[in-house]
Amino acid sequence: MIERIFIDENQRKLEIEEYLAEEFGRADYSHCDIFKTPLGTRIIIHTNRPGLVIGRVGSRIKEITQTMQQKFKIEPLQLDVSEVSDPNLDPLIIAKQITSALERGMNHKKVINNTIKRIMSSGARGVQIVASGKFGSDRSRINKISEGYLKHSGMKDGVKEAYAVANTRPGTVGVKVMIVVDNRPKEIKVNEEDREIRTLE
Repeated sequence: MIERIFIDENQRKLEIEEYLAEEFGRADYSHCDIFKTPLGTRIIIHTNRPGLVIGRVGSRIKEITQTMQQKFKIEPLQLDVSEVSDPNLDPLIIAKQITSALERGMNHKKVINNTIKRIMSSGARGVQIVASGKFGSDRSRINKISEGYLKHSGMKDGVKEAYAVANTRPGTVGVKVMIVVDNRPKEIKVNEEDREIRTLE
């Protein structure tokens, strides 16, 4: 019974994520956080372009709130908007930017290489972008470009991944982005007063 509750909650969260991603694709939607509060449900929308989510005088966010209350049977519902601190380190935003460029007919290798440079200049430890599908020919192929330090197995602490799809004239292209962020402390300070030095006699 408890397992069923968890499954239903995760299924609803997935449906909400898909809905918001579709509604706010042009606003560089990243993800949402869902909280249960004493006053109801609070959802924080993380996006690179909060103005497009909020709309003029809050009209867009009010419309979405009312739609979600009816669609997902969530009442009362509070929607908040948070701007992504660094969109160049958000894999979903990056993946959607790449697919958008591909749908506009831009060269995939040039787009990916420029994107990787932008990500690394923002402080990432490593990045890998894989684009698979048709690129102007009859046969599908996979293009994998990497730079820096990558983690493919074991504990994936600090690894962020996302996937998006581009519908181009030759066919469908899938884009997977993996970014390794440096979550280690930049500097370790030792308090000399607390340091204990032991000598063996």
